[in-house]
Amino acid sequence: SCGSRRLMPASSGSVTLSARTMAGLCRATSCSRTVFPVCGTIACGAISQSGSPYRAPQAASVVRHTWEKGRQYLRKMGGIILVASIAVWLLGYFPRGGEHLTEAQQQEQSYLGHIGHAMEPVFSPLGFDWRMDVGILAGTGAKELMVSTLGVLYECPEEDAEADNAGDASQTRLAAALQTATTPAAALAYMVFALLYFPCMATIAAVRSESGRWRYALFAAAYTTAIAYLAAWGTYMLFR
Repeated sequence: SCGSRRLMPASSGSVTLSARTMAGLCRATSCSRTVFPVCGTIACGAISQSGSPYRAPQAASVVRHTWEKGRQYLRKMGGIILVASIAVWLLGYFPRGGEHLTEAQQQEQSYLGHIGHAMEPVFSPLGFDWRMDVGILAGTGAKELMVSTLGVLYECPEEDAEADNAGDASQTRLAAALQTATTPAAALAYMVFALLYFPCMATIAAVRSESGRWRYALFAAAYTTAIAYLAAWGTYMLFR
């Protein structure tokens, strides 16, 4: 889903936070993704008991409403999501630099890589390098792309970029690469930024579809990104 925001923290001997501390933060984040929805479900159930009696929905009604809502979603936002996904892919694929380039080198010399380098002065106060900036850009399509994009840029095989569970977060090749390329403070700031900036293009498309105006959608993207930047900057200043 677009809400998935798993990023691997890094460590450095020159920073007070240790790798174990960062791994603990990662485990806590993973735990919160499980605990919060469960608590919300329990709370909603408790509140509903104080109202009218609960009536189990009919299977035919559930299927019909699911189909109708799904079709409406695809009709309203499918085109925008498709265009945005193709745009991100084209920016990362062209221009081609030749067969002698590695995948990471190809990404760096692509249009997406050039944009990442151009963004570097903006995000350098947060401790991000151009590769982390490219990960943020890729995340506008879907947050799941952030980790896989970082895996490519840090030359880690896709199967070694993501951990199977939070306990293995510090054991991946991506985590090892990040330990030498960034600091725990920057990694934590990156996690905060990824948590707070707008979820994905589908969300922006939904805001535009419901409001009927692009300005509201762009405003939602702008203010969530601004909040994410300020929160990430404060996190970096606090823990560096």
